[in-house]
Amino acid sequence: MSNTAEDERRAYMASLAEMRSNDLITADDETTLIRNFDEQKASVEAAFAEFLPEYQRRVREDGEAKANEWMAEAAREMGRRQGEAARKLVGGLSSVRNAGAA
Repeated sequence: MSNTAEDERRAYMASLAEMRSNDLITADDETTLIRNFDEQKASVEAAFAEFLPEYQRRVREDGEAKANEWMAEAAREMGRRQGEAARKLVGGLSSVRNAGAA
């Protein structure tokens, strides 16, 4: 993991720890969010590894402009899926469920 990625993870974990200390999230929520952060990072890295060869092929065969259009659409779709997953994750946190019951 690069220093930037390590710094981002450390900052994220610090913000979660602060939320936990202020009773905004539970320990289970914190664990869930940390796991999700790591899974999302791995997912983006895997997607990039998949997209790069396809992008390069499209540049060769269709030109850079068309390849960029394809990449932009692929990125939008990936963002949409990750947004949906994030909404489900946050909606399932015990602190959010408990707040809705109050």
